[in-house]
Amino acid sequence: FASNEVKTLHHSYDISIPYDSMGNIYVGYVLETGALWNGSLGHSKVIFDFGDIPIYTLEEAYPNNFYTINGNQLIWERSDFKPSHNLLLTINPYRYSEDYFNMHKEASSEHLKPFTEKIDFFKLSPDTIRKNSEHYYQLYQTLVNEEPIRALYIKSCLGLPNGNRKPEFIECSVRQNIGNTWYFDISAIDPDGDLVSCNAVIDGIDSFEYSDSAFRGQVLRFHHEKKQFIGQSFLMTEEKNPFTITFILTDTYGNIDIKTIMLQAATPESSPTEISTESSIGAEIDKEQQIEEQKSLPVNQTAQDIETDIEHKANVLHMEEETVPMLKTGVTIVLLCCFGTVLYLYIKSRKNGYILFFLQLIFLYLAFSRVLSILTMKIVNTTMLSENVSLNIGLSALYWAISMGCMIIGIMMISKKGEG
Repeated sequence: FASNEVKTLHHSYDISIPYDSMGNIYVGYVLETGALWNGSLGHSKVIFDFGDIPIYTLEEAYPNNFYTINGNQLIWERSDFKPSHNLLLTINPYRYSEDYFNMHKEASSEHLKPFTEKIDFFKLSPDTIRKNSEHYYQLYQTLVNEEPIRALYIKSCLGLPNGNRKPEFIECSVRQNIGNTWYFDISAIDPDGDLVSCNAVIDGIDSFEYSDSAFRGQVLRFHHEKKQFIGQSFLMTEEKNPFTITFILTDTYGNIDIKTIMLQAATPESSPTEISTESSIGAEIDKEQQIEEQKSLPVNQTAQDIETDIEHKANVLHMEEETVPMLKTGVTIVLLCCFGTVLYLYIKSRKNGYILFFLQLIFLYLAFSRVLSILTMKIVNTTMLSENVSLNIGLSALYWAISMGCMIIGIMMISKKGEG
């Protein structure tokens, strides 16, 4: 791009839209790759045009902010930001279809009531909602977490601003400790219902395995009865040092809440009572002090910087700690044995075809190194994670194919009479 040059790019995609047996259709748009651009994005606008599908069939729009409804279009728009999440929609036309209503008409009317009420609600014109703005604003405050799609329609009709209230932890505790494994219960509230992530940063140990209950990017899911976002995770380590795990709650604006727990693996001499007491020691750090120390940073970068400062991250693929060293040792021994055998045969016969077998072993080593990089890949940043994994898989396949070609050519050269 030249300075101040404007270019228009047109992208066409062939996509396969996923769905499940309940009639849910999952669509979305990837924003995270924009985080690789230099600086923040000046302006971004994504339009989901529902076409002939009624807008009330929208069941979920993640994250619950920066969306507006205009006719039969769902519009996401934001300026001056750095993407940290993707857009995800759940649509279910079947649940509002005549076939579905006929199938359940003999059942209790309570089953169909939520669907009929939602259909009737979306029949309200924007003018009707604006004429009764006070009533519908109060209704919006009630629905923003419980029925976010109806709340979104009210927000769009009244022209309400995007929410910018911070999320807060309700609970972040050890539910169970078994040996060197901890199971955590996490719950939180967000007045705007736009939670994006709940990440964990582990400090004080080098080797660990951490996993959460994320579904389509969401670690915490809203529980309608408890009126909270809830989720679970677990941590496993073989190290005995005291360490801390810091949970970072983030919304679309970059507002954060932080909770830190201090833990230590049980020693063989510890009694069950001591293990329980020791592993459940919780010390919430001074959140205001941490935020003060980072005032020089934009608020939407604060959580990212906290995570980036930690050198050791969990692996993309979970496995036993000894797996990779054993695999490296085994493959190295096999390759060295093969190399020695080929070298012996080449010295003995002086046939040039054996040189191709040396090349085969080199490309096999390169293929294995790509596989090894996947096995040891850390979750430092999920941006382009799937692309990096796919690239390494592709390179390993390419190196393997070249190695097989070298082997075939080498066999052909050796089998020729009088070769060498």
